[in-house]
Amino acid sequence: MTEQNSAKIHWSFWLISGLAFVWNAMGILNFFVQMVPEIVKTFPESHQAIINGRPVWATLGFAIAVFGGTIGCFFAASQKIGCLLFVYRIVNWCIDYNESCHRYC
Repeated sequence: MTEQNSAKIHWSFWLISGLAFVWNAMGILNFFVQMVPEIVKTFPESHQAIINGRPVWATLGFAIAVFGGTIGCFFAASQKIGCLLFVYRIVNWCIDYNESCHRYC
């Protein structure tokens, strides 16, 4: 195998990286929407109760997950330390999701 063939990254890596970046960017948008009280007032009351009753640690976990995931996708696409950030984001999301399910479901 030549150096040129071994250094080429498969197209599926770029597809998955791009989709993950878009997914996390939507998470950032969702985070900012939930931080604006005027927008939250337009939600159904059941949604407002969940957002307003969420503890600070859950909001912090949500912020770390979406911002860390977006940064991790960027670095993974640039082949830097992004893999570690992305793994950290996935672990954070699993913990946050598990706690939210036990608390609100």
